[in-house]
Amino acid sequence: MVTVTREFHGPKSDGNAVDVTLSHSISGRKPILVNNIPGFPHESGDSGDMRAISADGAVYRVDIGASLTPSIGDTIYVTVASVTAHEIPAAAYSTSSGAGKVPFVRVLSEKDANNFIDGKLINFS
Repeated sequence: MVTVTREFHGPKSDGNAVDVTLSHSISGRKPILVNNIPGFPHESGDSGDMRAISADGAVYRVDIGASLTPSIGDTIYVTVASVTAHEIPAAAYSTSSGAGKVPFVRVLSEKDANNFIDGKLINFS
């Protein structure tokens, strides 16, 4: 006989977004990092607000700044220590992994003249 010690209530969400509590204001639609989870917020918010950030593995246009020149297939990482108020500055992006870095996107296109790439958001686990 099987004894159930916990009830199963089904999934909490569809996994396409995760709710986070902000400790800084964000302007929305710019990439952010909250609790070491990179993603794209669904709307602007202030400190203390709960906001959903994408966790869906979709493709996004990302401004990576002038100094980084990744190749198609590279992974772009975010250096956690370089993010001070949730919004990820271009200086935080790197193509090298290591301690203090979290994977962000997989590069799907060459950088254009405006410093944008198409990147597939890497699902976190």
